[in-house]
Amino acid sequence: MTKVKCSVSNCSYNKDHVCYAERVAIGGQAAVVDEATCCGTFLNEDAYSNLAEHTAYKSACKAVSCTVATCVHHKNDQCMLDCIAVEGSGNAAAYVETCCSSFKAQ
Repeated sequence: MTKVKCSVSNCSYNKDHVCYAERVAIGGQAAVVDEATCCGTFLNEDAYSNLAEHTAYKSACKAVSCTVATCVHHKNDQCMLDCIAVEGSGNAAAYVETCCSSFKAQ
């Protein structure tokens, strides 16, 4: 099971710095630095309430899909790490204001 540590405190899926989305989608196809990646699963809790409250009974994130072909952890549109970190400010308004800090360029 993939664990996603998340510092984006205003994401609806974030509960105690762990992502409770069933699947996380990391984007940034031609990224060369982590700031060029993003968490496409981010949902601002101002608009979507706190989805973690509804998903916490399931479990933390189970899979990470990834389109960042320039990352060493990318294979067949999946992330091969057991645990990744998503970062962004607590004031993120959109998914483009997040990043995968586990990104490592090839």
